[in-house]
Amino acid sequence: MPVFSVFFERSPATKTKVRPDIVEHITEAESWIAAAKELAAAHNYGTLQYRACCEHITSEQTLWNGATLSRYEADAYNGIWRTIKRWQAEGLTAPANLYDEAHRLIADARKTAA
Repeated sequence: MPVFSVFFERSPATKTKVRPDIVEHITEAESWIAAAKELAAAHNYGTLQYRACCEHITSEQTLWNGATLSRYEADAYNGIWRTIKRWQAEGLTAPANLYDEAHRLIADARKTAA
C-alpha cells in the first residue's frame, strides 16, 4: 500500500506562533484522498485544514525513466518532496534548488536491466 505525507494546519485554538502551525502525518492508504480523509477523521481536522500531500516512493519501484533508487536515494527524494510540500502547505514558494535536487536524484538513478 502506498505511503503518504499529509499536511494539515492546526486549528486556531492550538496555534502558538504568528505563522500557521503545519503538522505532518505519514500514513499508508489506497490513495492520497483516502489518506487525507482517514487522517482528518482520526485527528478531528476539518476539510479546510488540509494543506498538501505527497506520495513516498520506494526503492522497489521502477520509475518513469526505467531507473530504481536505492533505499537512501528514495529516503532523500521523499525528504526533498516533504520539504517542498511543507513550503507549499505554508502558502510559500519552495526554493528552486529543491526541485533541481529532486530531478537530479531521479536522473542519476541506476537503470534497471532491460
